[in-house]
Amino acid sequence: MDEHGKKIRTSSLPITNDGTYLGYEEFLKILEMYLVNLGISQAKQVLLVADGAEWIWKHIPPLLKKIKCPIATYQLLDFYHATSHLQDFADAAFTTDSERQIWFKQAR
Repeated sequence: MDEHGKKIRTSSLPITNDGTYLGYEEFLKILEMYLVNLGISQAKQVLLVADGAEWIWKHIPPLLKKIKCPIATYQLLDFYHATSHLQDFADAAFTTDSERQIWFKQAR
């Protein structure tokens, strides 16, 4: 993200896709390895973009502290999950499709 909150679109940023079926503890080990290899302790700030799963927000901050992540660490709910929650709210709060759609378009 740039200083205005916009996604940086460049091929110079490393993108890694990885995961495990062994649970979040094993995932945290993999994430730690990647972050240490990237030199996260040298970063000025870190932006954690994730879904709304409670385990992420509960377990990743202690991991970042363990590997001496910068104090300037920010958390951001990803757009897909944020809009999904907004749609769920609109479905519960409004009775007509028109009301739901108008509210959702404005909220999104």
